[in-house]
Amino acid sequence: MTEYEDRKGEGFGPMLDDELQAASEAVRRFGPASIDVLLDRIAEAEEEGARASPDAVASLMKTCRSRRGFAQMRELAEIFAALDDPRIWLFQCQARIDMGDLRLAVHRLHRLLHLVGRDRKLTSEVLGLLGRAQKQEFVLRSAAGDAEAAEVALRAAMHHYAEGYAHDPAWHGANLAALAWRAEREGFALDDSAAAIGARLVADMEALADPSAWDVAARAQGHMAQGDWRQGRLDYTDYFYRLEEAEGQPAAFHIYGDLRQLSEIWLGDGPGGEGPAKILDTLRKAMATTALPGCDDSDVSDFLSAMQTPGVDQAEAFEELQAIVARGELIPVQEMCAIVENRDAVARIADVSGAPRGTGFLLDGAPFGTPGGQPVFVTNNHVLASEPTMSAQRAPEDLRVHFLSWDAAPNAGFTIDRVLAESPVRHADGTPGHDITIALLKDLPPSAHAARLKVPAEHFLRPTAGGGPLGRVHPVGHPMGGELSLSLAGNELVDHELYKGDRGVRRLHYKANTQEGSSGSPVFGTGGHVVGVHRAATRHPITGSPLPPDPHYHVNEGIGIRCIIAWFQSRPAA
Repeated sequence: MTEYEDRKGEGFGPMLDDELQAASEAVRRFGPASIDVLLDRIAEAEEEGARASPDAVASLMKTCRSRRGFAQMRELAEIFAALDDPRIWLFQCQARIDMGDLRLAVHRLHRLLHLVGRDRKLTSEVLGLLGRAQKQEFVLRSAAGDAEAAEVALRAAMHHYAEGYAHDPAWHGANLAALAWRAEREGFALDDSAAAIGARLVADMEALADPSAWDVAARAQGHMAQGDWRQGRLDYTDYFYRLEEAEGQPAAFHIYGDLRQLSEIWLGDGPGGEGPAKILDTLRKAMATTALPGCDDSDVSDFLSAMQTPGVDQAEAFEELQAIVARGELIPVQEMCAIVENRDAVARIADVSGAPRGTGFLLDGAPFGTPGGQPVFVTNNHVLASEPTMSAQRAPEDLRVHFLSWDAAPNAGFTIDRVLAESPVRHADGTPGHDITIALLKDLPPSAHAARLKVPAEHFLRPTAGGGPLGRVHPVGHPMGGELSLSLAGNELVDHELYKGDRGVRRLHYKANTQEGSSGSPVFGTGGHVVGVHRAATRHPITGSPLPPDPHYHVNEGIGIRCIIAWFQSRPAA
């Protein structure tokens, strides 16, 4: 029995487990950076004698890994080094590999192999990480032109994955098949061909009664190793949706791992890369456009760059996008590009502690009479109000506005200069308000004028009286305080009242993927024009309102942008 196996049942006293559990929830909702301050406090508590269970620490590190929080994983391992738990060391090694510290990671992993003993799961993970480190060494040596060292690293990686195959055929087999295929392209002699390894992997995966998302991804690479690119592409599409169902959203860690495998191992240079290139393009676009919770700014930029590359067939690319994401609804290229190109106007709103409060955006200041047409900042009144309320619990001076796509110092953020006008969710007499605040930000650079959204000359939405589909809308914001996200899937416009005149509260109802933190997001309509401001989910239909909530009616609600301007211009002078 190893030291680890002997310690498994050891008990612990009062500890930091509640704090670690809260940190896990924060990472899931707001991203790894949201716990940086909390980690400092946990480190201080640990130094003062507070303790934590290895299970709680490992659980938090796993959550950080799912959101690619490698710096936080490394810090947690350092804080709780005294626990001397192999799982914590494994996560630390994984963080070191992804942060480029391969040598130290490999040294620790070889030590771990002796420590984990007969624990098959941990043995599999150690072997997998050893293979991962050597695979990355192969990529680096190849890029440096050191063919001899590259071959040594590739063969070492294959050896570790071959040892791990019996423990986890999907994980180790997928990597073994990919590396065998790459070895043949490099001209390295192998005992077993890539096609033979791929055929064995496909057979093992097809023998499973209920394959998981990862089993399907492994099967895809088994087909690819045999040169069957069409089936590999179909399996990768299946994998993406299975992962979506298993995780609630495609986990960044897994998707980035697949992108890295396809781009660094399967694609590479030289002949034979055409099949993997198309699969890579498919997966990248699927990742860049999913609305659960969506794509971050870098993914959107990659997608646009791919679409604007000479020689790319945009019609074919969007047919592919239809099959993977829209599930039947094609979105015009120019509309997509117009929406994404407006991303610089959108900002995350947080309090001074960094806790997210919502989303807002810059709008052309001309209709609001600002000096020199200075852009105004628009968001919901339940996010930003001149005085704290039950919903807007922070005063303007306690909020910061972060434009993550262009601000040179996004962590500092911009402050609120003053609130120009506001309309609450509901007025004191019970009548509905616009739930809107119009404000100015301090010290905006000249580039902010270029980032602002233009006010459309019309609604660009079909009248409800015309019958037929009303069109689609796309909220763009920071759901759960996370990365900039673009909602694309299932964005049906259900109802609106924008043609009843502009002075009242004119609502839009739509089905789109939004979450807490999306409040204040701009809502883009057909053609990529901003048509509204997202504010909340509702069960109250527009037609015949006010009505009691309808349990079968569940949509999101926004307020029309032109009625907001009309309200601002018609309000009594201050």
